[in-house]
Amino acid sequence: MQNANPIRYINCDTLTTDAGWKTDSLLSETFNHWESKDFILLLKKHKVGKIDCEGCEGVTAKIQFYINKDGNIQSINILQSNKCGSSFDEKFKIDFVNSFSSLIFPEILRNKCYQFYVGRRLKC
Repeated sequence: MQNANPIRYINCDTLTTDAGWKTDSLLSETFNHWESKDFILLLKKHKVGKIDCEGCEGVTAKIQFYINKDGNIQSINILQSNKCGSSFDEKFKIDFVNSFSSLIFPEILRNKCYQFYVGRRLKC
C-alpha cells in the first residue's frame, strides 16, 4: 500500500519555536487564515462538533514542518495530537496534513523549520 501523503519528515537542525511564530506577522497571518477557514472545515468533515467542556475539550497538535524554497511544506511531523481526548486517528491525521500542507508561505519564511502548537483547546 502506497502512502497517500507524499510529504516526508526531515530532521531539522534548527527550529523556529512558538515564540518566533508569534512575533513573525507573515507567518502568523498565514497560519491564522488556515486556522479560521481550512481547520474549521476539517473539524466539520470529521464531525467534531462544538468545542466545549461538556463534549470535546479540544483538537490540538504539536507539529514540526519545513518550508522549502518554493514556499511549500516539504515535510511535516505531528509530534503530539489530541482530538477530543484521543490521538488523531489515521484519517484525521492524513486530512490534517493534506490541509496544512496546501499552504504557500512568503519568501522570507522559506528554507526554514518551524515547530508550534495548532488547534483549539479549552481549560475545563
